[in-house]
Parts: sequence; C-alpha cells; structure tokens
Amino acid sequence: MVLGGYQTGFELVKGIQPEAIENFTMICSRGAPRMLLPPAQPMMQTAMASFLSGRRLTSLVPPLAQMASRIGGPLSRISSNVSLLSKTGGSSPLRQLISKVLERNDFQIALRVSFGRPNGKTVAMAISNAGEVLCYVKLGSEAMTSDLVAHEGAMLEQFEGTEMPVILPQLLYSGTWADGHSVLITAPIKLTPLKQDASIAHIAAAALASQGGGRSSALVDSEYWRRIVNIVGEYDDSEILRTTVTEIERIWGTKEFEFGVSHGDWTRANVGMIDGRVAALDWERCVDLAPKGIDIAHFAICENPPYRLTKARSINVDRVAEKVKQYFQSAELHSETTEAIIVFALLEMVIRFKSAKDAGLRSTDSKFGPALQEGVRKWA
Repeated sequence: MVLGGYQTGFELVKGIQPEAIENFTMICSRGAPRMLLPPAQPMMQTAMASFLSGRRLTSLVPPLAQMASRIGGPLSRISSNVSLLSKTGGSSPLRQLISKVLERNDFQIALRVSFGRPNGKTVAMAISNAGEVLCYVKLGSEAMTSDLVAHEGAMLEQFEGTEMPVILPQLLYSGTWADGHSVLITAPIKLTPLKQDASIAHIAAAALASQGGGRSSALVDSEYWRRIVNIVGEYDDSEILRTTVTEIERIWGTKEFEFGVSHGDWTRANVGMIDGRVAALDWERCVDLAPKGIDIAHFAICENPPYRLTKARSINVDRVAEKVKQYFQSAELHSETTEAIIVFALLEMVIRFKSAKDAGLRSTDSKFGPALQEGVRKWA
C-alpha cells in the first residue's frame, strides 16, 4: 500500500534498471521504506527540506543517502537505489495525473510513505529539474486516509474565494486516481516558522472560529457533541471511552459554549507565516462547528517545551492548562472554559487513534488517553 495506485501492475526493485519508469533513492527506517527521493542532489535536497521541515541536520541526509546507495552492503538497509517497473509496460499513473494537472512533464517525483498514524498517508511532490517544488500530492491508500484526503479537498473548495483570516493552500485538483482512492493536489506553500511567542497564531485561530458568525449553545444541545457521542457509540469495545464521554457530559453538559470553524490539527508543524499573515497546511480535520478555542488547546497539547529536543512521552495537564490560559488571553478568549476545551481536544485525539486502530492502521496512543482520564478526574 506504500504507493497507492502503484500496487497493481507495478513493482519496486533494487538498483537502477534501464526499463524503469521512475528512479528513486529509498530512505529506510528500521528496515521499512520511509521516503522515495529523486537521486539527483538538488531535487533530493529540496524533497528532504520539505518532508523534514524544521528538523536539525536535514542538509546532511542527501549526501549520506547517496554515499550509502553507492557503497551498498549493510548501508543499503538505510538507503539504496530502487527502480519502479511496470509489468504491463504502462506509464506511471501518478506522473500522468500530475502532468495533466500541471500541464508539464519536466519534473521528478518524491514520496513520503505513510507512517500509520491517525493522520498518516503517503504524500508526494513534483520537483522541477531546477529543484523547485511544483505541487504537493496527498494520496489515500485505504478507507480512512482516503476519506481524510477527500474531506480536505472539500474544505479547501468550500473556503475557495472566501475572505479568510488564515492563508490556505491553493487547490489544484481533488478527486480519485488509479486505484479509486482519493487524491488531493495543491500548489506549494512555503511557511516561515512561527516565533516562540505564537500569539499571532492564537489570534488567527480565534478569528477562524468566528468565521461565519459562529453560534452558542449548551454542550449537550450542540451539533458538535452529538457528532462526538455518535462516533463513540460505534465503538462496542471501548467502555472506558463511553464512560468518559458520559462523565464529560455530566460535568459540562449544560454549560454554554461558542462554536465555530476549527482547523483540527493546529500545530507548529502545520502553521506558519507568509508575508506577515498566518498560513496553515493540512485541513483534513477541519470542521464547521467545534468549541471555540479547541485549536489553541490542540496547539498547546502538541507543543513541546523549547528546551526539549524530542517529543514528550506524557502530557502534563496542569502545564497545558497554564499555557492554554495564557494563549486564550492572547486571543482575548474567556478562560473560564479552559479545562473543558482541553478535555475536548484530548478526547478528539483519543478518538482519532481509536478510529485509526479500528481501520487497521498501526497506531498506539500512549499519552492522550491517560491525559484525558487525568484531566476529567482533576477538573470534575
């Protein structure tokens, strides 16, 4: 399932083959393919910089990958040259699609293979011979990721031509491709990373939530909560999750909340700046109605302290609450709903992992579930 529409009639083989329809340098992690990159240095560098945006030592990977591909032996477990072959002599379906959308064929393809996370899917890009990114391509490879890709396309189409407080990627194509799964192609969007003080992003998230006027209601009367209850009700094997939802409803069910547009995955990795304006990628979890402030809570939950070089293995809900109150103040949001909004954000993450696991994706939730339980217990 690595290459979506390539799995029928196509195969990846080691080495550079004269009959190859595409050549790649394959980067592996623990023996599994993670990236398929153009062998040429400028295009490989462009792909790595995009796929590993913001990560340290990214520039060192291309020369190391090329060296490993040349030397072979044990190093081939890290990187090797591979060829994509067509068993029927047909051309690359992904190249055909991109060529049709871009109206050009002078590019190389790079792919980042799905990691099996709740949001994980294969992402491709077309790179010109000069090393310029021409477009990004998201590929659904099974039911869940295919639905996410289709949903993002629908949301980008819905907001197209609308005055938005956030810059969105330009939609080039949304539909299906070779294997019938969803595909989304967008124009390149290069973000400047947020400063450590991300107040401008919190203000933008609050403005996004007010898009369309928004509305207020008690939690139990909201369309948002009915959707959550319906989703959880489908999990016959998750008594703990259903009990947690019942407890949340008991504590905050009659409390009034504001609801509006939510990006759904508001993090430093997906949010940045373009010419002084906030811009955001990855709208596949976007919804029209969610509690105002939930994007800001999600940002805080997923944010590591500046001194930490690796992702935290657990979530300190008290520290998150302090950050969210500070971020709410930046966005001029009321802080009396902080704890409830954090719980909603944690609940949505638990549901994502549960949905991914039920869909057969490799996903393990080691921190959001425990944090949700702790938050509900503490703030009850």
